[in-house]
Amino acid sequence: MLIRAVIAVSLSLMMFTGPSALAQTSITAVDVNRAKAEIELLKQDIQIKEAELQVLELQLARQAATPAPPAKTIMRPVAAANAPVTSTIQALPTTQAPVPIVQRANIDPAPYEASITGRVSMFRMTPSSMWRVLDEKRLVYWVVSNEAYLLNLAQICPGLLDTEKLKLENFSTKVLAGRDHVIFGDQRCLIASIAQLGGRSLPKPPKN
Repeated sequence: MLIRAVIAVSLSLMMFTGPSALAQTSITAVDVNRAKAEIELLKQDIQIKEAELQVLELQLARQAATPAPPAKTIMRPVAAANAPVTSTIQALPTTQAPVPIVQRANIDPAPYEASITGRVSMFRMTPSSMWRVLDEKRLVYWVVSNEAYLLNLAQICPGLLDTEKLKLENFSTKVLAGRDHVIFGDQRCLIASIAQLGGRSLPKPPKN
């Protein structure tokens, strides 16, 4: 490549000058040095181009040797066949049964409640049959005129307010809480607890 460049430069000089010009013009040392400098510049340009060519060839070879990257595959999650299926179950609102209302008699219970002297587990009956219903769960039973007992029943007893006759279960004339019942009509209502009544605030028994 360098030899060809030198020959090209020489031919160009001969073409411009020609034989007649060479004969008429004298060549000095300055001209020779100038020509040498131009040749050196051409050599450097040629070397730079050759280096650039080698770099391009190297890059081309690397591109040819490097395989193309595989196309990306989009993976979608697949649910497992035996994967448990969870579901949210909304609890249904529970409906509570309405609380029954205890029907009360047309009697003020305050005097009887104020006359409570204490709680007892039993009392002894007498031939007396004096009693008064306060509501469907409570009634007062007089043994004597100044001694009575408030019987608290275990449940609401419908019809207790309207009954005209009732009796108390007893064993050997003793009425026991948690065992004996108040009986009227075809109902038996368990006596849950007994409170003794007395004192001046105790109302007088009714005249049944």
